[in-house]
Amino acid sequence: MVAALDAGKHVILTGPPGTGKTTLAYLAAELGRHSMLCTG
Repeated sequence: MVAALDAGKHVILTGPPGTGKTTLAYLAAELGRHSMLCTG
């Protein structure tokens, strides 16, 4: 998942209810929100 997101690709989480898909998506979004890109 990290490699796909780093490459700018989409990620689709599939599986039965109750396996943590939503939790994983929230955690990935939270981690991505704190990332910064500095250039120059």
